[in-house]
Amino acid sequence: KLGELLESERMRDILSKRNISILAHGLTPVDEKTYLDMKGEIYRVMSMYISNTDSLIEDSTFPKLQHK
Repeated sequence: KLGELLESERMRDILSKRNISILAHGLTPVDEKTYLDMKGEIYRVMSMYISNTDSLIEDSTFPKLQHK
């Protein structure tokens, strides 16, 4: 089933946009809509297979520094 998700038209489109973007191999900027689409689809797929997705994401978030 994961293979089918990764081979879907939607995922191929998202991966193509990622691959030509500055997020991966290319130089093309990514607009907010594309980023949010990528983030949402990846989260959806992760959540199907990883039960603690939310805590993993929280643990991997950069800390916010406070200055005085």
